[in-house]
Amino acid sequence: MHAASLAREPAAAPSWLARCGSRAWLAQALRDSRADTLSTFAAYERALPGLVVPQREELNPPLWELGHVGWFQGYQVTRNPARTRGQRADSEAPRSAPHRPDADALYHSGLVAHASRWSLPLPDAHTTRQEVAAQLDETLALLDALPAATDDALYFFRLALLHEDMHHEAALYMAQGLGVAVDDARWQPATLPPPAPPLRLAAGDWHLGGAPEGFAFDNELPAHRVALRAFEIDTQVLRWAEYLPFVE
Repeated sequence: MHAASLAREPAAAPSWLARCGSRAWLAQALRDSRADTLSTFAAYERALPGLVVPQREELNPPLWELGHVGWFQGYQVTRNPARTRGQRADSEAPRSAPHRPDADALYHSGLVAHASRWSLPLPDAHTTRQEVAAQLDETLALLDALPAATDDALYFFRLALLHEDMHHEAALYMAQGLGVAVDDARWQPATLPPPAPPLRLAAGDWHLGGAPEGFAFDNELPAHRVALRAFEIDTQVLRWAEYLPFVE
């Protein structure tokens, strides 16, 4: 990381730090993200007997989500022999064996059909917590042992952080949809400011989808170009107060 980047790190936005922050910041962010994951999972345990949720396209069983978050971090970091190559690494290269022999069959979201996740023989909550805790310890040890904290060396650690944050966001919207109380001031609805003027964009080509190098989710492939007409887009999400008059 450049000296200029380090100098502005303490005041930088979390979104910038997640992509460019130091090794020390990344290690703490991984711990904090896991604490959020476990806290929200505990809220599900208190509210849902047997952690049962309806089988719907927009939901996942909370127990599967917890195991999947740990599995993904292990798959991309601790089991990835090319992890220090960053975007140049083959994202589908063979991995070392997981500690749980059936982990890939249980948690690999690219292979495990969504509808099947409600009937998988998952380990119980206590065992899953132990496994994801051990996995995080391994990740942090590898991060600490890096000879140099280059962008390539940190790439898969950052990917694991962003992936876990993404799943925690999904856990929060699922909690809201199911009426599960999450007692954390950070995740309560915030008062939005008056909307700013919309952004106006000229007609042109747009590159849509994942880059050919590095990791990309399956719904980002294949990359292609789309011709767009001139358009405008709101600068913030639509609020109910703005949408209800249209419904009425």
